[in-house]
Order: sequence, then C-alpha cells, then structure tokens
Amino acid sequence: MDIDIDQPRLDPGDGIRVDELEKELAAAKNARQFGGMYAVSPKYDCPHILPEYFDSSLEAIKDIQIVDPCGDCQYVGENWVCLKCGVVKCSRYIKEHMLMHALETSHCLSLSFSDLSFWCYQCESYIASDELNDAYNVCAEKKFGKINTHTSAHRTEEEKKEYFDPPEELERKIDILAQWVRESSHFMTFTGAGVSTSSGIPDYRSGYGTVLQTGPGAWERKAHNGQKPDRPTKRVAMEKAIPTPTHMSFVKLMQEGILKYVASQNTDGMHRKSGIPPENLGELHGNTNLEVCNRCHKEYMRDYGVRSNPFVNQHETGQKCDDPYCGGDLLDTIINFGENLNQNILEKAFQMASISDLCLAMGSSLRVTPAANIPELVGKQGRLVIVNLQKTPLDRKAQLVIHAMCDTVMEKLMERLGLEIPQFRLVRRIKISKLSEAEPGHSTVKECMHFQGIDSNEDPYSLFPKIEVKSGTNQVVLTKDPMKLYAKHFNQVLELKLHFQGHYGETPLEIIIDPTQMNINNYKVYMMVFNPYEGEWEQLTNLN
Repeated sequence: MDIDIDQPRLDPGDGIRVDELEKELAAAKNARQFGGMYAVSPKYDCPHILPEYFDSSLEAIKDIQIVDPCGDCQYVGENWVCLKCGVVKCSRYIKEHMLMHALETSHCLSLSFSDLSFWCYQCESYIASDELNDAYNVCAEKKFGKINTHTSAHRTEEEKKEYFDPPEELERKIDILAQWVRESSHFMTFTGAGVSTSSGIPDYRSGYGTVLQTGPGAWERKAHNGQKPDRPTKRVAMEKAIPTPTHMSFVKLMQEGILKYVASQNTDGMHRKSGIPPENLGELHGNTNLEVCNRCHKEYMRDYGVRSNPFVNQHETGQKCDDPYCGGDLLDTIINFGENLNQNILEKAFQMASISDLCLAMGSSLRVTPAANIPELVGKQGRLVIVNLQKTPLDRKAQLVIHAMCDTVMEKLMERLGLEIPQFRLVRRIKISKLSEAEPGHSTVKECMHFQGIDSNEDPYSLFPKIEVKSGTNQVVLTKDPMKLYAKHFNQVLELKLHFQGHYGETPLEIIIDPTQMNINNYKVYMMVFNPYEGEWEQLTNLN
C-alpha cells in the first residue's frame, strides 16, 4: 500500500525519535516511488551494528524461513526479519509491523526477505557493512539454496589492485594465445564490463587508483558515497558509445569463422550493436535495449533504453506485444541480483561451453555465478585464457592469464592472425511491406504500407521517432509503432524521409518506393550504413 506521510504522529519509543520515524515514512514513500534500496546509496558507516541491536551469533535468525508470515497479520510475502530477536514482520508497504516493532523495542536493524537488503531505523537508511555479511549469507542460502562463496564486490585494496605484464612477457603470452586460436576448432569468448570501458562505459569494481579513463567502478563509487576521483574521467552514455577494438575484433573473427560464440555479462548492448549476430550471442544478464513479450516471447529491440519500471524486481515497460492474437505485456530483460537468468540463454551458453576447446574471458572479475561457471567449464576440458587487470577467482584454473588492457591484447592478437580490425559502422534496416488489412476502428479491408525497423534477424527494431511520407500533394507523418499507411493516403510513388534517434548524429535519410509495383504481402528490406566518424550515410542497399 502507499504510505501517507501526513498520517497522525506516533508516540515516541525508546531510542527512536518521532521525527526520525516520520523521515522513515517519507523514505518509504520515496523508495516506493523510485524502487527500494536502489533509490539511494546505502550507508556504509552505520554506528548501530552493536550487540544491543544485532545478534552477531545469528542464533536469532538461524531457524527462520523466507516464507515465514508476519507475526502480527500473517501476511506472507515482502516481510522483514529483526536481526536482534529474529521476529518476522511485514514491510512498510503492507501494514508497517516491522517499523512498529522497531519503534516498540529499539531493535533498529532488519533484513528484507525480498531483496536481502539491510535497513537501520536509527540511521533511517539502507546500510551495508562487512559485519553483516554472515547474516546475508545465511538468508541468501535460505532464499536461493547453497551459493558460491565468492562475493561479487571487491572489498580489499589487494582485490582492487591492477597488474600489468612486462612487455616481453605480454608478447610471449599473446604468441601463445594466437597459436591456441589457430589450433582451436570451437573458440568462444566470455566478456565483462572491462571490454567496454575504452568506449566510455564505466565498469563496476575498478578502484579509485585505476588506470581506466572511466575512473572508479560504480560499486566502488557507491562505497565511497559518490566521492569524485582525483583526475578527470571520460564517460559516455551507453546509447552514444562506440564499440571498441575488442568488440570489432570479435566481429571480424566471427566473420572469418574463427569465433563461434560470445557469452557476455554486459547489458550495454555493444556486442549486438557492433555486428555480432543475435544467434551467436548470449547476453546472460539482458540487454538494456531489448523487450520481450511475457506471453509469446517475441522480442523487440529499441534504439533507446527500455528499463522504465521504478521497482527493481518488476520488469513491465508499459508496452504491449503488437501481435493481434497476443497483446501480452512487454518486459525489459535486465537481470538484477537475486533474479534467475533466462534459462534458454543460460542453457545455450553452457551448451556452447561444453563443446568449446578455447575460451577467452576478457574484462570480467569472474565473480558472479552462474555466469562465471561458463568459462570455468571450458577450462576443465580445454583451454581458458583470462585477460583482466585485476586478479580473479578463476586465475588458478586458467591455462593462461594475461594482465593487460583488452584492446591492447586484441590488437596484438589480430596482428598475429593477419586480420584487420574493422572500423565500426552503424547498420540500420527497414522492412517495407504491402499488406491488406482493416484500419483500426474500421471493418473495411484496405491496402496498407507497413514501415518497420528490423534487426539482422528480422525481429522488430524501433529505430524511427518519425517517418515523413509524401505522395503527390499528400503528406503524412507517422510517429508510433507499428507505422502503417492506409490506401487513402497513397496512390503513387512514396517519398519517405526517415528520422533517427540521432545518438551518433544520424541525419534524416530519404527512400523512394512505388507501392504499385509491389504485390500484397510483398516486402522490401533496405540496409543503411552510417559512418559515425564522418557523420554521413555511406550506403543504402535494397537487400531483395
């Protein structure tokens, strides 16, 4: 339920003041609006992790179950457990019984069954601390079963330390890698955020002393309350970022039949944008530009970020499937911590790993499972090569570890393989179909021209904020997918002016088509190639 912060004032309890409680109610409303613990950074210096508030022996919580009901209202769902006495109460979104418990007892620390976050009622904030790790692990095992003991975040300066192989050693290692690539019959790569940092997209775990131009990682900055780094950084919005030499090397290797599959933890969509075919790519944690229907599972690519739901574990985007026989809700594909990966994508990645004799893992801490188990599997049966500046838990299981920048390694590798790294080009496609159907709200069947951006696999791709269509003296502006033009608007040659999102400065592009030369259910596909470095369209090709 929504929290009304103008409700009557509550009597103070020992240790928690009324004004603090009202701030908590305001925080509840804010969290409800912006998505729980992700609305603000947690507090890392909570002073209340003390014996009077926290049973560090964990005896109080050892016997609780994630499905235990609220002790007051018997609600089963988004409940919390008190870290002092182990009672289970409902959240502030239900009947606020955990909040009331804190007010009555001064037990100010609790853990959420929903996302395993910690809240302190004295600090009026989500909190994070190494002292709470054991409590987290106990409840995480109750929620998810036995889990890998590797943590995902770097905690010590040693873990954040970056290493660089001496020049001669680096050259020797890349010679070995090149020979293994030549010998491989099924070569795959596994990538993390480190392959995108040179494009201006920051990673997660780099420390404040990093050499990367993007500066400290997202979690490192959060751990330091957003402290600004000492030197200037270069960061670029995902939709404007240009694929790196590493991304483009993978494209060339796949075009040459050398690279068979890319498994990636990244949600930035850079592999798909660079030109890796969707069928050869496993985006394990989702794609920020991809929606999928919850009924028929049809996929929709967008030229913008689709994540819009303010609640972390809710993925509805507010859009509907355009299949008239379906009409299901569209969901974003982002996988948050604690959520299950897409089973089909995960299974295919493991299947690819099971037949691979070489895996090149690049730019990943290899700490997040089950994704990190994929390169580990290859290392058990073939060769695992890790390229990362920081050490990883899988280093001891790898046949070769290279400490160098991803782009440096790939540039040297491609040189040894005698392959040129292609320069990135933005490739767009439009499918223009002639259909016969009734206009919305009418029963009469008419001829209809349908204009649809598509991906390389012909899945829908929302590329055009608007399309201007001119037929003789008539002019129509289409602004909403699916973009359709019915017969009353055309009877001769159509002049199309395609407008793009403009992330790379794409200028409008004109196409001329003659519907009278197309049969019903016929279509034409045009491929458009844009050079972002020169700011111009280089190619317009009819693929039919």
